[in-house]
Amino acid sequence: MKNSTILDILNNIDISTKNKHADKNNNKMNAEALIKNPWFKKIFEMKYLDLFKYFYNDEKPLKELIIFGKKIILSEKTESFYHLLKKNKKTKERIIYFFKIVYGLFI
Repeated sequence: MKNSTILDILNNIDISTKNKHADKNNNKMNAEALIKNPWFKKIFEMKYLDLFKYFYNDEKPLKELIIFGKKIILSEKTESFYHLLKKNKKTKERIIYFFKIVYGLFI
């Protein structure tokens, strides 16, 4: 998955069966419609890991992203890596180490 693009993931992973309101092909249909927009095309061509680095955000809270010149304001419900660390204070250092090793981040 680390080497997959966002488009690969959207095309190959079905929506959860827990979501009763979505057709399992929604990801593919949405991707086909959005890829016509140059900005979304760039996003879809990104590697999953590259997008993850935005959410890592140097372990700081994340309220907005700027990707390819566009500002994306995140919902208050959106949790970044910072929130994961905040919820797991006892294992914070181990989580950071794990992500840096497994995802090859900033080493």
